[in-house]
Amino acid sequence: MRLQDVKPRPGAKTRRKRIGCGESSGHGKTSGKG
Repeated sequence: MRLQDVKPRPGAKTRRKRIGCGESSGHGKTSGKG
């Protein structure tokens, strides 16, 4: 086993949801609160 063979588990690496960063981000206006 080498370092380049190691992969993170599926679902472990998810992008952080940046809330309230503009309308086109998909989480603007009410920032995911309804």
